[in-house]
Order: sequence, then structure tokens, then C-alpha cells
Amino acid sequence: MRKNTAINQSRYLLFLDILGFSELVETQSVEEIYAVIDDALNAFGRWEELNGLFKTIYFSDTFIFYQEPKGYGNWAFLDVYAIGGMVLSALLAKGIPARGAISFGEFEVKLDATGRHQVYFGKALIEAYKAEQRES
Repeated sequence: MRKNTAINQSRYLLFLDILGFSELVETQSVEEIYAVIDDALNAFGRWEELNGLFKTIYFSDTFIFYQEPKGYGNWAFLDVYAIGGMVLSALLAKGIPARGAISFGEFEVKLDATGRHQVYFGKALIEAYKAEQRES
């Protein structure tokens, strides 16, 4: 029973890292960087319109796509795998290398008590980050 509860409270997470982002920031204009990010997110946007079961967090050189709602399902792995392919393809089409990892586990996204700040953490994020770093 405990294992089923853990599975039902877990989710798929895709962690993508844009490689060489600091060089991009140093050599490209703000508008060009926004265009790269927008193009990558637009690739996901098409998928989002179809099913809307994954959400996005983006900061600096990192994209995080996570399953919403929680719970195990074969569909979710197929979705996160497809999202990764679309976003990586969009970045590579612009000559921007990236790498990433998919994990399944605990990942929480909530607002703080004031409702103004998004807080996110969890073992799935740490696992995906470590897996992505091992690919270097």
C-alpha cells in the first residue's frame, strides 16, 4: 500500500540544460536570447495545446517540464519523452546544444504562504539534475 501511495504522489520530470548558455548571454543580444527561449517553448506550446498535462519552469539555462497531475502512467512517460525531443530539436535547429534527463519521483510545486512565491523541490529534480550532469 505504501508503494502505491508513493507512485500516486510521484510524477515525471524532464530537466534540460542549455549548454554554453553563459557564452550565449555574453555574445548575443537580449532579444536574440529571448527568441531562442521562445522558440524552444513554442515547440512545447504545441504539445501543451493538445493535452496540457505538463507544466514548465524556466530559469537561466534550465528548462523543467513536470507532469500535472501526479501519478504513474505510461502515457506520461511517452509525453515527457516527446516533449524532450521537440524542445531539443527546436534548440538544435538554432545551433544551440542541450542535454537532459528524465526522472520519476517526488517533485513539489506550490505557492508559499503569501501566495506570491513559487516553491519547487523534490527527489525527482535532484535525480534528473545529477543524471544530466553525468552526461558531461
